[in-house]
Amino acid sequence: MLNGRDAPFTTKLIAVGLSVAGLALGREFFIPIALALCFQALLTPLVRGLGRLRISAPAGAGVVVLGARAFLVVGGLASS
Repeated sequence: MLNGRDAPFTTKLIAVGLSVAGLALGREFFIPIALALCFQALLTPLVRGLGRLRISAPAGAGVVVLGARAFLVVGGLASS
């Protein structure tokens, strides 16, 4: 059985091409997941900080999401 080092160049090229095509076709599925993971990584410290203030995690998540939405709305109104 061939390992990754011994695979011919054309096999690697086909694998990369198929991977790119699969990601391009699945972008409507993968982009929201990638954004959700980024937002989760960005906002989790804020929710934990609210937890230190004795605010439960669901309530803290609601506060953070509503605060982010308000920030975007105010930013949008200020730019117009």
